[in-house]
Amino acid sequence: MRLALSTLFDYDLWLVAVPLALVAVAAAFAGGARRLPAYAILVYVFMVAGFTYGTWAFPSLGFSRNPALNPIVRLTGGFILLTLVLVPLLLASAWRGRDAVE
Repeated sequence: MRLALSTLFDYDLWLVAVPLALVAVAAAFAGGARRLPAYAILVYVFMVAGFTYGTWAFPSLGFSRNPALNPIVRLTGGFILLTLVLVPLLLASAWRGRDAVE
């Protein structure tokens, strides 16, 4: 789990995407939306659990700190693509508040 989370919060790889997603989820909750931010949190938790399972179940893949050799970096690409889609939706629901599509 440490490798999965440290890859997501790596300064060199995903400098803006993951903190922006966390801020967007918090803003959506603060704006009164519930369903979309809860969905985003649930999907993110399942994705981190999947990354953790990938590193635990397949130790023969040769995980390392080198991003070019580490398969978890490619797995987190899906997390980032999902973030690029969810952040505008979360910010829109934060802006609209309780009137957001629930």
